[in-house]
Amino acid sequence: MPKDKYDPPNSGRQHRIMQRNEIAEGKQTRWSEMEIFGGVRNLSHDLWKMSWLTVLYLDNNQLSHLPAQISCMVNLEHLDASHNRLELLPPELGELVHLRELKLANNHIRDLPCELGKCFQIQTLDLTNNPISYEVSQVLSESVHKLLSMLMDSLPPSHFHSEYTCPSPL
Repeated sequence: MPKDKYDPPNSGRQHRIMQRNEIAEGKQTRWSEMEIFGGVRNLSHDLWKMSWLTVLYLDNNQLSHLPAQISCMVNLEHLDASHNRLELLPPELGELVHLRELKLANNHIRDLPCELGKCFQIQTLDLTNNPISYEVSQVLSESVHKLLSMLMDSLPPSHFHSEYTCPSPL
């Protein structure tokens, strides 16, 4: 059952790293948030198998792209990929229909994929300090929902389902 009100993740992030003995003992975890930091340029293919994540922080890295496999993170509500080197966003981002916050500030994004319009639950879309088109910037300044509607209206009918098949979770 979807939540009526979205509560953004707590900005006071807490971390706990599993100890080697816990891993050796087979301890499993199903945390809902993950933060990847440290000037990362490439992400592991295993990341996209973590379909249970609701929050993913990829900010302050050196990522040049997000792969199509991001569509496997079907429970994602908050994605922060700010302060990277992103130029293009994959159309598969539109499969993240539970997304409520999308932070992409300080990248090199010029255009948004029309498929993003399927993410109609987005309440916060931060594209600050990106060379986005004037038209997108103007519509976004009016409202996020107006921009999402504009993107959705631009979608051809054949683009309503992703062709990417997600691998089994870890």
